[in-house]
Amino acid sequence: LKYHYLGDFDREMISLAKKNKIYAKNPEPQRFDDKHQIMSYSRGGLTFVLNFSPVRADTSFSVTVPSPGRYKVVLHTDECVFGGYDRISKSYAYTANPTCDGRGEFKIFLPPRCGLVLKKIK
Repeated sequence: LKYHYLGDFDREMISLAKKNKIYAKNPEPQRFDDKHQIMSYSRGGLTFVLNFSPVRADTSFSVTVPSPGRYKVVLHTDECVFGGYDRISKSYAYTANPTCDGRGEFKIFLPPRCGLVLKKIK
């Protein structure tokens, strides 16, 4: 049984939430795609991207973030330590280009049934 992976991820997610005080602010919806079962939102300086599709990977999902700059994945469900396949790099920095409304945007690979958390780096 692999239930310990869920417990391990839960522990990391709670630690990340406390460290970044995400509950001190309301969530800001960024993008919802009902057809492809993908959503993203920002909260407390973090951006969450979730792919609920059991079969569809998105090879170039357009992530919208609150501001332009460089972002790194700080946690994702596809990590080997959580029973995943490690298809998302935590060392790569994504450059969010400015959008017309002042937010930022970049493309990322999003495997099926995967969630990831991004944080702006200085």
